[in-house]
Parts: sequence; structure tokens; C-alpha cells
Amino acid sequence: METIHTATYLDLHELLPLFRDLWPDDEPTGLHQTLTEILSSNKFRIWVSRQDTTATGFIYVSIRYDYVEGADHSPTGFVEGIYVRPAFRKNGIAYRLLQAGEQWLREAGCRQIGSDMQFDNQMSFDFHHRAGFVEAGRLITFIKDL
Repeated sequence: METIHTATYLDLHELLPLFRDLWPDDEPTGLHQTLTEILSSNKFRIWVSRQDTTATGFIYVSIRYDYVEGADHSPTGFVEGIYVRPAFRKNGIAYRLLQAGEQWLREAGCRQIGSDMQFDNQMSFDFHHRAGFVEAGRLITFIKDL
């Protein structure tokens, strides 16, 4: 059975490998410190998806008060990272994670959500478009009204 829940410190040991999968060039100790800071902040939130007892993915969302490419409002939500393990992709998990993040951002007063991606990540590009984002610039960034 699939579940999605807001991450806590109890999820730290399962989030670290997922973060390393998404950001392989980052040092593990730096990722651990980053995760600890995220989990203790009210401007960031992480949701974890699980299939039974296996962590299958996450979304890391922030509330930004600085400029977000393409945004018309502040504060603006931002997808800092979203990742689903390859064996669990194409099942809608990323969309359900995004919906969890969007709901929290709406409740926090955000009217839009932005995102970005590596230029050559076609899978991410396709996901953003299917999820309702529209291209807002050529860094590449996305924006979606909430």
C-alpha cells in the first residue's frame, strides 16, 4: 500500500540515500546537515512516499520570498527537488507528492509554485509540463498557479 507523509527526523536515514540519488555530486555529510536544517525549518517541507515499508520517493518544497523566475506573487512556493526511485516511476507517485506540496503551499498563502531542472533532463521537463507547469524562462524554470 502506498502512503505519503510529511518527513520527520525519523525519516532521515531513508531520505539520505534518496537525496544522494538526486544530488550525487553533493557530499553525504553536507546532505545530512542540509536535511537536518530542512526538517527543523517552517519554510521548508519534505514529503516521503512509501510502498509498504520502502521509501520510494520524496518532494522537497520551500516558501521563497525572493524573486522566482516567472512568478507574479510573493511568497512563491518552489520545488527544490523531487525524486522517485526508478523501479517505482510511471505510477503517479511524483504527481501525488507534488499535490501534497501544493496543498501545504496554498495553506501557507502561496498562489504559485516554481521549479527548475537541469537543461538536459528530458524526463523532468516532460513531468513539469504534464503536471501543469508552463515554461517561464530558459534557465529552464517553471511556474504553476496554485
